Amino acid sequence: ILQAALVRDPQTGKYAHEDVIHQLIMPMHKDSTGIHSDNANLWVINENLAFHAYLGSDLPIKNMPITGSDSTKEPDICVLNLYDNPLLVNPPDQNYCPASLTIIEFKRPMRNDAKAGSEDDPIEQALTYLQKIREGNVKTASGRPINNASNIPGFCYIISDITPTVRKRAGLMGLTETPDKMGFFGYNTFYSSYVEVISFDKLLLEATNRNRAFFDKLGLPIV
Repeated sequence: ILQAALVRDPQTGKYAHEDVIHQLIMPMHKDSTGIHSDNANLWVINENLAFHAYLGSDLPIKNMPITGSDSTKEPDICVLNLYDNPLLVNPPDQNYCPASLTIIEFKRPMRNDAKAGSEDDPIEQALTYLQKIREGNVKTASGRPINNASNIPGFCYIISDITPTVRKRAGLMGLTETPDKMGFFGYNTFYSSYVEVISFDKLLLEATNRNRAFFDKLGLPIV
């Protein structure tokens, strides 16, 4: 279904809106308290995202229980992960962050209008969302504080075709092109975040390859 959503409509000549892609991965305008696991396909991006402590999908930052921010910005997907910290193994200190934040942004297939600014550059947009959530004093969904929350590790994924303007923005952001020429990656020191731009073709290819044995067991054809 995702593969079919990426091709141009033969009648209109247009590509599907990013909301179509978003809905296939995660229902919109909901958080993890209202999303059943059967309705989510986070595994297409990264299987580890399924093991979250909190997830918000297309919700204003101020409405997320993990932050006290008053920002009305709406990340496509925001994920908070918490990690166990056995005292006998790794005693906590003020620099230890037993959590991470992931921001995922979807862009319309073949969109080619990226430019500087948090509203027009998908990479800058994701990093800005990350920072606004950090500034809201990130906490657990149940309201407990997270140690050193303002420096919580960040991961930003931009799902977008690598059009000329996206390629230019990735280069200006100092990201490295992947060997297969289907994406970019790097670490942004200013925002203390790992950043990855993943093309739709790369997303489909890697999700298929990671799960090929599982698909074979189910007898599902691989297109």
